[in-house]
Amino acid sequence: MSDDSLSHILPKRNPETHAQHRRQMFWQVFFPLGLGAILLVGICVLPVAAVAQGGDVSKWADISLMWIILPVMFFSLIPLALLGGSVYGLVRLFEKMPGWMFRLQGIFEQVRGIVRQVADKVVEPVIQAQSLNARIQAVMPKRKPS
Repeated sequence: MSDDSLSHILPKRNPETHAQHRRQMFWQVFFPLGLGAILLVGICVLPVAAVAQGGDVSKWADISLMWIILPVMFFSLIPLALLGGSVYGLVRLFEKMPGWMFRLQGIFEQVRGIVRQVADKVVEPVIQAQSLNARIQAVMPKRKPS
């Protein structure tokens, strides 16, 4: 989109503040980024140039290995911190868990008692009917098959 298509929506830019913003953006973003990129390229080229001039290959290999391992070590701190936090949280949870489990066991005991009472009331008519049937069968003589 061009600035002309948005001119009816957006107000005109203040040229002084816009120039100040661009200067700040250069010094706060692009300059450090460029400086870091130049430094990184220099660090990468330095061992190659030193070895090409007959320098000690083992020394530069060790330095290069250190620069390769350093970011891996830094970024491995994140999972290590997550693991440590998880372990700490689990320890705290296990400290509080016995009290919670005792309360939960009491609640389940109450639920078990209520379920037993309801189940006894539900099956009571069936048990009474079977009991009546058993009494009748006991009083009536059994027929012999003919």
